[in-house]
Amino acid sequence: MEPRQHQAPTRPIKLPHEQPVAEMVAEMTEPRGIPVMRRIGLGSTRLTLEALKRGEIDLYPEYTGTGSAMLELAPTPDAESAMPLVRERFAPLGLSWSDALGFDNGYGLAMLRERADLLDISSYSDLAQHSARLRLGVDNEFRPRPIDGLQPLLRRYGMTFAEIAEVPVVDRGELFEQVLDGRIDVVLVHETDGQIDAFDLLLLDDDLGFFPTYDAALLYRDAATTAHPALSGVLDQLAGALSIEQIRALSRRVSLRGEDPRQVALDELVRFALIDGEATEPKRQALELAVSLSANADGEASKVLRALRRSFPARNVQLLRSPDPLGAVEQGSAHLALVSAPAFFAPGGVDPETGPPPLRPGVEAVALVGTSYLQAFALDAEISRLEQASFIATGPEGSSGYRAAQSIIDGLGLSSELLPVEGDTPDALAEALVESAADATILMQPSAFLPRSPCLSVAYR
Repeated sequence: MEPRQHQAPTRPIKLPHEQPVAEMVAEMTEPRGIPVMRRIGLGSTRLTLEALKRGEIDLYPEYTGTGSAMLELAPTPDAESAMPLVRERFAPLGLSWSDALGFDNGYGLAMLRERADLLDISSYSDLAQHSARLRLGVDNEFRPRPIDGLQPLLRRYGMTFAEIAEVPVVDRGELFEQVLDGRIDVVLVHETDGQIDAFDLLLLDDDLGFFPTYDAALLYRDAATTAHPALSGVLDQLAGALSIEQIRALSRRVSLRGEDPRQVALDELVRFALIDGEATEPKRQALELAVSLSANADGEASKVLRALRRSFPARNVQLLRSPDPLGAVEQGSAHLALVSAPAFFAPGGVDPETGPPPLRPGVEAVALVGTSYLQAFALDAEISRLEQASFIATGPEGSSGYRAAQSIIDGLGLSSELLPVEGDTPDALAEALVESAADATILMQPSAFLPRSPCLSVAYR
């Protein structure tokens, strides 16, 4: 590899600091004797393109679908035709597109997986049927887009949301906090967002093909490659080098773990063997918060995450979903747990002299942050009390629902047998009632997730 040159022989290449991809270009370009000036926070896509046309920057990561939309061209879902089209239309502007980087960073609509499963929503058409009572969150750049923006999307699917929340594009991260809080039900995402996996969001299917292809590439001024011929070699090396999974992983490191985008880019380039060196270990020690669905009645998980990140700014705070969060703490895979109250109790009969069941050992401190609800339901109209149920389905062993059921059986002196099943949602337990020998089911759930199927509620003493 050629030695790094610090003296600028010509005008420096200027890059907007949008994501680790731009840093990859910078880190591969500088050792070739090309000075690089990083530009941070240029603003919207339109402003960035105008800066490129004026020569204020020389190169930035862009997407074929966005390029078409900025020229108000009809959406092109065909990936093979999208790139030739934008290349043809941008050429008169003195701008060129590199070969595709290997990932599609399209827009998408996502929901918390449990919420989507509850409403049986997996596609945009499904969403349209429920949209009148749901809330959508978008950024202010998406709303005015004339081709692939908010209004064309709503018209295409006939969506009429009860409320549309909007945040500045630079504050897109707030939308994920809002969906965790329950302030919105549906969130506009980019497919590379690390939060999709981290927060277990379900990316809905654009079943009518509204959004075009958004193949990632590098949009650059022809004058830049003329002045710095070595830049073309950098663009060639990055062609097809990045997958959607890799970009999401990089995004998680930057947006969720708070790592330096430049160091993240360097680590990835070393891993690709595109530059020499050794990948570094993240300097921020992880702080894991284990959480179950039943303990997230009113978005407490998001509130606790924000509080932890404020209190421990030097730590990498992450969310870990677990049916038994306290078990995760005991096993050492998490440091804190957000659980429903029954999880704190060790199952066992209530002693008239000592009172409630003993507390689960190993808990150092407890803070009350919200409320969840104990639910019981059955499919058989003849079953009206738990005493009539020989078999009761619950969530996985160790979950709050499972422990609550154990305590109820012991406390009421029932002879019922528990049938733990995978999943801790109304749908999973309703399916267990149909497919197993269970007569009833018990679970801990927030009120928003109560079953809306024709299940009958049962009472207990």
